[in-house]
Amino acid sequence: RAPVPVTQHAPVRLPVLCASAAERDRLLDLGARRGLGFSRMYPSSLAAIQELTVTNADQACPGAEALAARLITVPVHAHVSPADVDAIRSLLQSGSSRGHAK
Repeated sequence: RAPVPVTQHAPVRLPVLCASAAERDRLLDLGARRGLGFSRMYPSSLAAIQELTVTNADQACPGAEALAARLITVPVHAHVSPADVDAIRSLLQSGSSRGHAK
């Protein structure tokens, strides 16, 4: 499959599932210190975000909460420098080699 040209729609962020909320926090902290643009995917499950409440918002969503607690996103847009790509890869591999990021 050919790469998507920059002139077409392409993803700007890549979701990464961490093994735990603690590992997510560690990667967010290290990414921030290095200026890599890591961010949380969601502050909580969508059902818990008041502006997005749905008819079943009063129901518990433990799976969604657990997933939201472990997700981060990393930038993958055209303005990410090759040096930043290497730094992002290195940080993510440091987590996965310890069994912490997927």
